[in-house]
Amino acid sequence: MCKWLAKTSLVVLALVCGCANAFAQSALQQEINEYVDIFSGNNFAAQRSAIEPLGWSGISSPELYDVIAAKLEALKDADSKIDKERASWFAKALALSGNNKYQPVLQDIADNASAKKLRKHAKTALERLPRYARWNPIIAAGLKNSQGNLAEQRIRNMLADNDAELFRLGAKRVYHAHASNKELVALVKSRLVADYASVNDSDHVDAMAWAIKVLAQSGDSDHKPLLAEIAQSASNKKIRKYAKKYTDYL
Repeated sequence: MCKWLAKTSLVVLALVCGCANAFAQSALQQEINEYVDIFSGNNFAAQRSAIEPLGWSGISSPELYDVIAAKLEALKDADSKIDKERASWFAKALALSGNNKYQPVLQDIADNASAKKLRKHAKTALERLPRYARWNPIIAAGLKNSQGNLAEQRIRNMLADNDAELFRLGAKRVYHAHASNKELVALVKSRLVADYASVNDSDHVDAMAWAIKVLAQSGDSDHKPLLAEIAQSASNKKIRKYAKKYTDYL
């Protein structure tokens, strides 16, 4: 009887774990499917609104970006101003894939498109493509097996990485959408404490500035002594200025 119960418990546990993983995977796939639906349609306002969040999604799926590439290809030689504008946005979106599969498409447009603005955006997309090739795997780490909030997991991934630009992106997401999340704010604070005295370039300085803004946005007065200390002791003038300004917010 005991052996039967033990075996039954193991089976139930395996089923529960399997369902949890399937749920997490389906949550991510559902998100991809929603993007595919948006870009497969003709609502450009919705498509334009969807492009920005793709930049912090970590999604590189050809299932999605093939649809965007097809939209771009269809509009690359368009005559109307509206279609040229849409093509420029689709070129921006392709950069977010981080997938070299789309490099030839963008290169062709950068070299040959008749519209100057579209050529410019294609060239910018080519410059950004390698950045997202680095970033997307970092942002997406653990998402397939995550049983928590996908947006929060992405931010945790960004905040944990040493890339100052990626940390800045994560801090901006906390500032704009998760200022009341104490765990994420604590991660930002930890990085600020570790880095503010040793910033080494403009991206690093800007990342620390956003970290300071996150602490102020949280409204937690416990952060005030740290900001006051940074305002006095940081070697970088801009960081001191930000800390002094935002200390008064708490």
